[in-house]
Amino acid sequence: MPVIKAKVKVQPILFLQEDERLLTDRLRMTYPALQVIDGIAWPTPEPPIARSIEECTSWCSLLWIGVPEKLPCVWQHDRYIGPQTKWVIRVMRSQVKNGVLVSGQVDASYDAADETMTAFSKCVFREITRMRSGHVTDAGGKVIRAYAVGPSAAARTAVARDLGSGIDLHIAPKQVQLAVQRDGPASGVAAR
Repeated sequence: MPVIKAKVKVQPILFLQEDERLLTDRLRMTYPALQVIDGIAWPTPEPPIARSIEECTSWCSLLWIGVPEKLPCVWQHDRYIGPQTKWVIRVMRSQVKNGVLVSGQVDASYDAADETMTAFSKCVFREITRMRSGHVTDAGGKVIRAYAVGPSAAARTAVARDLGSGIDLHIAPKQVQLAVQRDGPASGVAAR
């Protein structure tokens, strides 16, 4: 049995819908046949396609460049479940909840020998890096470099929350720090 060397990439994101549209548009410049799949579970064997990530109704979308020609899926719990690895890049979308932007995540897991997915993954993560327009600090002002903050999120959001830990994060445009009260919420806590 051949040994498969898996490649895994993960990028926490803080994106508003405008940032999702910008990412989709940038990816289509390199991959015009890019398909954005709305969700990981579907009512039919054919996945629902959206024009961009922002137009998806699901909390999760999949980026697919048409290889393989038809995505495999399995019938489970009265719906078809599509792949979340190997042929697609998964986007767990950021969400605004109670005026706070909750982090999302872009991740890819594929065979490192797959040149098509390697190139596609590099393109996706490179575009996310190019879109970084702000940085995140904790309540003490320490910069947390793990997050990619989209330009709209950086311009219009003051406080975000990490999806996994529930920790509040404070977003500032590049080279600008927000004033944060140590014993209370940040000023301007709403995502506008």
